[in-house]
Amino acid sequence: MSCLLPTIGLADPDLSQATTNELEQRLSTIDTELSSTAQLTLRSGVGNVGWFSTPKSATPQTEWVEIQLLEETKIDQVVLAPVLWNDAVYGPQADGFPEAFRILAGKAGDSAGQEIARLGPEDHFLPRVAPLVIKLPQTFASWLRVEATQLSPHAREDGHLRCKLSEIMIFSGARNVALRRPVRASSTVKGWGAAAIYEEALVDGLTPYLMDASGSEKSNPYMVSPSKASVPFSVIIDLMENQTVEGIRIHGADVNEYIPQINPTDFGMPTRFLVEASNQRNFAQPIVPTTIHPRLHLPSRQYLGMARLRHRLPLYSYIGPEGCLATRCRQ
Repeated sequence: MSCLLPTIGLADPDLSQATTNELEQRLSTIDTELSSTAQLTLRSGVGNVGWFSTPKSATPQTEWVEIQLLEETKIDQVVLAPVLWNDAVYGPQADGFPEAFRILAGKAGDSAGQEIARLGPEDHFLPRVAPLVIKLPQTFASWLRVEATQLSPHAREDGHLRCKLSEIMIFSGARNVALRRPVRASSTVKGWGAAAIYEEALVDGLTPYLMDASGSEKSNPYMVSPSKASVPFSVIIDLMENQTVEGIRIHGADVNEYIPQINPTDFGMPTRFLVEASNQRNFAQPIVPTTIHPRLHLPSRQYLGMARLRHRLPLYSYIGPEGCLATRCRQ
């Protein structure tokens, strides 16, 4: 993700004294970088928005959110995804993103922690739409806190200050260690939007947009339309060698490119399916036979040679242990 998004930590060059040739080279560099970035598509439909603090009428005020990690972990960067407000004049804009904030991290037994990053207006990260990536010095921590030290006004200009974030991702290498971890916040807005605005939404893995890979290789979703409800369907993925599997992700298919979509975003998504993993291609001795419901995951660190996923509904799915993954539709 860090290759797709603007990263804080690299100072922009001073272009006030640059020559025409230097400016043209700079423009060419920017165009080259933009051509390699992911394409952004705004989400549609109804879903979790993120976390809003309670409105404040005076400044200075601070708000914070704290994420407890599974264990003491090395963290490399933090990604903050803004809540987007669809402005009638300027289109989607970050709403309530803190104008200044700091990031603290600590270990078990250390409630104060240490400051590992601080950003403010001088870093020029607002206005924005894209997530903000903050590179961190090498840090080992079991919790991380984002503390807003300068709040932003609401896009409606109602005179109130708030802190709003859609998602917080904490990366250890390529892994988001904040995903579905416990969260607590200094305050959370109540009222009409409470069903979609709460602190746990900060770590649910959902952002206001989808980002497709920037590479030229594209693929079509796997979709099955069974002619008979009793015909089983399965998807098998051969991983060629034993792999360590820590989770399974199933993504809904982009059914078409019309705006709005003709079908719902969960079209063809199974409500229940069976995962089987084995080192034998016939799955005679499955290692992990289990029924999976949406939002549940395989036990961490399972060593699998083959995997099979069986679904009870027409499906689009992906799975990945070493040998095979199969999905079978039984209805």
